[in-house]
Amino acid sequence: MLALPGFFGSALDPVIGLAGDTRRRRALMVAGGLLFALSAVLSALALGFWTLLVALMIGNPASGAFVSLAQATLMDREPGARERNMARWTVAGSFGYVLGPLLIAGAVALGLGWRGVLVALGACAVPLALAVRSTVTTREGSRERRQGDLRAAVRDREVLRWLALLEASDLLLDVFHGFLALYFVDVVRASPVAGAAAVLTWTAAGLVGDLLLLVVLRHVPGATYLRWSALVVLAAYPLFLLVPSERGKLVVLALLGLLDSGWYAVPMAGLYGALPGRSGVAVAVGGLAGCFGVAVPAVLGVVAQTAGLQVTMWLLVLAPLVLILGVPRIDSGAMEQVSDLLQDKERGLLTISSEASVYEAVKQMVDANVGSLLVTVNERIEGIVTERDYLRRVTLGGRTDQDTQVSEIMSSPLIIVTPQTSVEECMAIMTDRRIRHVPVVEHGEVMGLVSIGDIVKFQSKQQDFKIQYLTDYITAR
Repeated sequence: MLALPGFFGSALDPVIGLAGDTRRRRALMVAGGLLFALSAVLSALALGFWTLLVALMIGNPASGAFVSLAQATLMDREPGARERNMARWTVAGSFGYVLGPLLIAGAVALGLGWRGVLVALGACAVPLALAVRSTVTTREGSRERRQGDLRAAVRDREVLRWLALLEASDLLLDVFHGFLALYFVDVVRASPVAGAAAVLTWTAAGLVGDLLLLVVLRHVPGATYLRWSALVVLAAYPLFLLVPSERGKLVVLALLGLLDSGWYAVPMAGLYGALPGRSGVAVAVGGLAGCFGVAVPAVLGVVAQTAGLQVTMWLLVLAPLVLILGVPRIDSGAMEQVSDLLQDKERGLLTISSEASVYEAVKQMVDANVGSLLVTVNERIEGIVTERDYLRRVTLGGRTDQDTQVSEIMSSPLIIVTPQTSVEECMAIMTDRRIRHVPVVEHGEVMGLVSIGDIVKFQSKQQDFKIQYLTDYITAR
């Protein structure tokens, strides 16, 4: 019932992901949201196995188009803050994970039943799907180029590393969750109520951990957090299996729930980071990996059936081991960051109101000898207007610059980076998204604007410095 729709959805993810790296992303997300709503209603009206299976077969790939592409759009929106945004995404999911069963229980208590909850869910999905129409569109590329991106991605070691870490971390996330209650009942010999309490403890601790992760990632890089949390889990998980008392197991279980928060968010952000500007390809390769990942619970189920559930639970210790060995060690001090670019630029920002005419914008750009202006709406920076926008949307569009407002030609929402974004990734984002200017934002404040010219100049300067350093070294100056 659940495995077949899951495999079907994972098999379609590559198609959805590649199509999502085109101007069809918006249409795909709207269609996915509407089909998800239809699936929820059909599930509520299901009369038996086959009707429910059809509903789930529609809903699983629909959620891939709706939810996965929404996640990809979030990663595109603020590339330099992927880890924190993925942590926020996970918090939202954790709230749904906790509140969902409570909502169903409340509906049953009120006599509405679970079917009423699914109908309400479908009704709520419709306006969300229609709201997607205002989301950002992505670059247009040929079918051959998108397929080439996918082929390159599946051979990229960094991409494969993050996919492996995602699958490994899932052993102590969804897989562990699936076996937890059964472990307490069959191995610990606890009551079904104690098994339910274990699931509740782990889920609640995970929600708290996800909230704390938002604070941790402000001060600690995600890779560092992953490595140290995996080290602690490597010690705590065997303790969970060896402690004889139910109460002791619940205490260690709460610790595990706190520590493995971020084990999805950080590797997923790493996967998107390994494919800058190609978030649809990230969805595609994630779907390919998911086709193999759905088989893991089945294999572990066979192991549990033949060797016992206790043996199966010990196999899950592979998760922290793989994380410790696989998380990359990056020397952030040696990496050139966007903040290094800003040191050589003036701090002033040139802005223009969205209600101003295009003529005023062009005049301001000419007077300042720049190629772009940040656009404000009610004194908030909401977009950017460039020389290219003028040429494409005014000159070629047959408009007049005096009668056209900046709001009609500006690019919005903004694609941004943070001061901590590497110069290499910043350049990759600008190349893949075919943009020449990108705002630098930290904690909601625009710190500056970086152009492709700034990057080329900076890299040329760095190259000259390296050549001079090597020359001095060779000549022993």
